[in-house]
Amino acid sequence: MSADQVSSTENDASVVVYVRLLDEGVAAWRPVRALRKGSNVVMLQSSDDYDPGDEVWEFVPGQLVAVEERRLDGEPALVVTQLAA
Repeated sequence: MSADQVSSTENDASVVVYVRLLDEGVAAWRPVRALRKGSNVVMLQSSDDYDPGDEVWEFVPGQLVAVEERRLDGEPALVVTQLAA
């Protein structure tokens, strides 16, 4: 992930965030495009390959969610943590 994806703070800027996949048996994350709506709030966007029958995302496209920076596989990433208040 590039530094601009992690540090962008402009509203409505497109960023990549990671949504936890449920029912996978191991920790699994899906990269998802999102629009930044605040310093730690984004709106998840749908993608052509989103299939709720194939993968169960913890949060779904269209939801406003809170994100925080964490390390995934040793790299900085914006991870969805909860629904935005």
